Amino acid sequence: MYGIYGERDKGTYMVRPRFIESKISLDNLIFFLDLAKRYGDKRLHLTTRQDIQLHGNKKRRFSQSFKRIKV
Repeated sequence: MYGIYGERDKGTYMVRPRFIESKISLDNLIFFLDLAKRYGDKRLHLTTRQDIQLHGNKKRRFSQSFKRIKV
């Protein structure tokens, strides 16, 4: 599961994947770092609520990144 939110004044989107009990493995963290580098603006934000946010995603690249996430 995931959430997609528009980023104000940028024309880009933030994607927030969901994790069971907010647990993420090192392999998953590395996977999402790679997604941030390939499809976003190279930022992976770890929040105080134990979430991950991928910023700077362009709408035209959603299909490529979601295929990798296997949504």
